[in-house]
Amino acid sequence: MQEQVARFDVMSQMADDPLSPIMEWLDKNEKKIRDLEEHNLLHEEIVAKTPGFETLSDTASALMILVGDKEACGLADKVAYITDHYVG
Repeated sequence: MQEQVARFDVMSQMADDPLSPIMEWLDKNEKKIRDLEEHNLLHEEIVAKTPGFETLSDTASALMILVGDKEACGLADKVAYITDHYVG
């Protein structure tokens, strides 16, 4: 019986030796995968905002025709800042 227990201990230790680096690798890469999934969700959310930016740009262009040069320049600067921030 002791011989079987000793063999089991040896076999168990042999299994644990390569298991530890594999488990560390899995833990590290699971986090990367979760981060990547979060990145993909954020990317989809950003892309979904595109129509809003297009509407903003169209509305601003229409307003710039109706207001004076100073107001139009200010509006153009604000829209450019927002869209550059979104695209960049």
